Amino acid sequence: MKKELILIVDAQEKLFSHIQDNEKLKNSLLKLVKGGILLDIDIIYTEQLPEKIGKTIPELNIELEGIQKFEKSTFSCMMNKNISKYINNQKYNKVFLAGIETHICIYQTAFDLLKLNYDVEIIVDAVSSRNKLNHKNGIGRMSVDGAKLSTVEMMLFMNQKKAEGPKFKNLIEIIK
Repeated sequence: MKKELILIVDAQEKLFSHIQDNEKLKNSLLKLVKGGILLDIDIIYTEQLPEKIGKTIPELNIELEGIQKFEKSTFSCMMNKNISKYINNQKYNKVFLAGIETHICIYQTAFDLLKLNYDVEIIVDAVSSRNKLNHKNGIGRMSVDGAKLSTVEMMLFMNQKKAEGPKFKNLIEIIK
């Protein structure tokens, strides 16, 4: 049986206002988290040096209440012993990556997960960078390196599987 994880990386206050299309990104992250919770997909999130970069943006932080948070100083989540130990111990097969910045923390985390033979899926409408060139290059490199590319809706509907039942109705409300 496949065990999947949504990993939200560094969606923090002081950097978020400088990110390209940050309102769209915020909405995508909110849909991803709400949908992931609805569909019982495991979620964890990280904060890079929160004493310097701030906490996770308030709207997202509310949705993540009660969900495991990890603080880090490494760009790659897998270079942090607590995060890598958690992911390895849970025996995940697939990791969905979202957050910021595409070309730094997302890219390095994806690269390290791929080296460890994880199935990595980048949620392209839920990642961004301060500029479009870095974002675009990060997506391109991850794809060439073997990560799959997806969107919030694509990923959530893939996990929903059928257009019926109460979860489907709630999912429709989330993605509107």
